[in-house]
Amino acid sequence: TRILIGAGGGEKSIGAVYSVNTLGSIIGVALSALVLMPLIGLKALLVAGGAVDMVLGVWLMFLAGRSRPDTHRFAIALVGATVLIIVGGSVNANFDRGVLSSGVFRYGSAPKAGERDKGIVFYRDGRTATVSVRKSDDGSYSIATNGKPDASLSAGWFAADTTTKAVARLDGDESTQVLLPLTTLAHMPKAEHAAVIGNGSGLSSHFLLGSPTLKELVTIDIEPEMINGSHLFYPVNKRVFDDPRSHYVHDDAKSYFAAANKKFDLILSEPSNPWVSGVSGLFTDEFYNRIRTYLTPDGIFGQWLHLYEIDDALVLSVIKAVHKNFPSYAIYLTADVDILIVASNRPQLPVPDWSVYSLPNIQVDLKRFHLITPDAAAGTVLVTRDALTQVIGDATGANSDFYPMLDLNTEQSRFEKRFARGFAGLGDDRFDLGALLTSTKIEPTEEPLAPLDIERDRFRAVSAALRRGRGPAVDSDDRSRFRLAAAKYQTLQDRMAANHPPADWPEFITLFHEVEKDLHGGTMGWAYEPFYNSVLQFEKAQNAPADAVAAVKFMRGISGYNWIDAAAQVDALLVATENGLKWVEPDMFRDGAVVALLKTGEYNRARQVFNRMSDRIERKSGDLRVKMLAAAVAAATAADKATEKKP
Repeated sequence: TRILIGAGGGEKSIGAVYSVNTLGSIIGVALSALVLMPLIGLKALLVAGGAVDMVLGVWLMFLAGRSRPDTHRFAIALVGATVLIIVGGSVNANFDRGVLSSGVFRYGSAPKAGERDKGIVFYRDGRTATVSVRKSDDGSYSIATNGKPDASLSAGWFAADTTTKAVARLDGDESTQVLLPLTTLAHMPKAEHAAVIGNGSGLSSHFLLGSPTLKELVTIDIEPEMINGSHLFYPVNKRVFDDPRSHYVHDDAKSYFAAANKKFDLILSEPSNPWVSGVSGLFTDEFYNRIRTYLTPDGIFGQWLHLYEIDDALVLSVIKAVHKNFPSYAIYLTADVDILIVASNRPQLPVPDWSVYSLPNIQVDLKRFHLITPDAAAGTVLVTRDALTQVIGDATGANSDFYPMLDLNTEQSRFEKRFARGFAGLGDDRFDLGALLTSTKIEPTEEPLAPLDIERDRFRAVSAALRRGRGPAVDSDDRSRFRLAAAKYQTLQDRMAANHPPADWPEFITLFHEVEKDLHGGTMGWAYEPFYNSVLQFEKAQNAPADAVAAVKFMRGISGYNWIDAAAQVDALLVATENGLKWVEPDMFRDGAVVALLKTGEYNRARQVFNRMSDRIERKSGDLRVKMLAAAVAAATAADKATEKKP
């Protein structure tokens, strides 16, 4: 304080130095980041910065050498050396674009100089990030921020004539870029005003603009070079650039919405990964609390999040933040490692209208891919709010600006290559625990071809093919899966047709489980009775062990939500499991047994089975499915005790 108010000559000088230094730092940062970096690039900026420092040093030497000839001569020599260093540094310093955009921080290795530079077709140092676009040898394109890919499209999207191209399946990043906007739009098909947070390739905005009812779409991205780089994906994303309804905003999303003073029918948030600096603030309780006020009464909010390089606890922290602010939401798979949270201010989330996939513009965009039917789109549901309510509780631990779970932990989860196995397992386990707990039915499909590379849809396609007795008519990855499943099914049928007991009943039941999953995978609340009846009849005729019969009856009971029949098999299978005989896979058995006992009101038995199986399952304590099951047991037990206390 004395320095600032000037309590003495020396202190005034020190105060002046600090003031000038602070002012210079502010001006330098603003000038470098906002003006010089985008204007001249990283290399020129670093050279210029070094030159400024050296010139100032030489100037000070000249000032000091006015009265000292030796210092003056040294300063003159220093001028020559400085010029040589600046010129030499400018010419010889190799800022290889391939190395700089290689993402070495993420992958742990860097390419050799020049190895990847030839594939870079766009490279700009922006005011907030370095943006690059790479074209691979196969013709695919990817856009990256500081070496971290944010979007990619295969070569087929850029083919001038798509009429002769083989129909393909939407998968990976392409599936996410298509399903994010269309799944969100399906919940608000008549949206007139929409906003997208994060440009990426521009494909999400392009697909939203395929809606004829949309009057305005604002795409918000803090980095202008991201928009410039996405021009390389033209004409695949042409509507975001050509459509007069489309507008770009270069701003922070929070700042834009706070200043816009308007409401939207649809807001889709798909920023970069939350471990990227500055991004995690778009996944917080406070952000969702504000974003809901920018929605119209029937407005829909969509939030993308990944399941790779993250764990269940961190994903759940984001969902808790959504849960606190939105009375209704559902979570969809857009790929096996990406999810979309669709939320509404309404008490009930609107039923999606999957006819958005039939809009003329959308059909043209997707004509090179398998038709996405309403049945396939409905199969992308991962879990609902009702299924998560008990495990979320009072939402303690929600990601927040004040308790930044993501900001503090996602870098470690990325480095350790963690995976949100529990969330992913809800979609590809034989038993969907979320559907089990809420008694939600997931019906089978009659279509033997899955248009999406999502396990639930692919399981249901194989089931349809087995029941029809033939695989998909067109060549696809499903054909090989069907052939393998059909071979196992035929083997099981042949063994039963032989009309004699199998040499090894545990091996027979293992084969039964494999075929059972092929026939029922991706479904819940449905049992294919011809299959179960044939197996049970065979077991009866061949005097199968009681535990083998119990395993089949247990699976049929859980599959068809016949809780009483399933619960009746629990004790025998539990004893067998504890004796080392795994007639039913332990994790699957615990899920089904505990839920069946809860549904039949046997809360104490449910808790006992949960505890007795704890040391026999493979899932870790942090797995979402373990937490969901534990929360369901605790809630049922607490409710039962509360009932007992009532007079």
